[in-house]
Amino acid sequence: MNQDSSQRIVEPLRRWIASATPGARLPSTRALVAEHGASAATVQRALRTLAAEGAVETRPGTGTFVRAARAAPPTDYSWQTAALGAPERSIPSISTALRSRPPESIALHSGYPDDELLPVRLVRSAIARAGRSGAAVDRPPTVGDPDLRAWFAGELAARTIASAAAPRASDVVILPGSQSGLGAIFRGLVGSGGPLLV
Repeated sequence: MNQDSSQRIVEPLRRWIASATPGARLPSTRALVAEHGASAATVQRALRTLAAEGAVETRPGTGTFVRAARAAPPTDYSWQTAALGAPERSIPSISTALRSRPPESIALHSGYPDDELLPVRLVRSAIARAGRSGAAVDRPPTVGDPDLRAWFAGELAARTIASAAAPRASDVVILPGSQSGLGAIFRGLVGSGGPLLV
């Protein structure tokens, strides 16, 4: 006996409300007492239950009416600012990748290895060779160097099973970093501005 006697009135009223138009007037308390053979207190308890659920609204001296569905208010995120504090600035003045690092630390945010791990002589030689070519001042293709794309396509083709089509250079896109690559993948999967849960 988990339910009180008002529940036997609430259920048929819920069905009536579901088929009624917003603003429709419910039968009077006296009519509901006669219809369900219940006391006025039991009927009032049933109406209070429906009002608490937002299904009806009571207007004193007029009656009880079917409540129109209300749109949910916009979500308020101001508690986050109150709990976490306002950000010092909305946009950092310097990109994280360009920030300098304190002495005695290794910068993991930049994408470059520590100087001690870098073959400095070979890197300087490669930079000098690149500086002497026209490629140093030309804008590279957006999808990457054609020769490099062809090389990757060849590497992938060597590992592709015989029943599948081998990738071509036009199937390969070279990106300047992992963040832009992940961004391109996510935009391709969900579209610009779409929700993505990670």
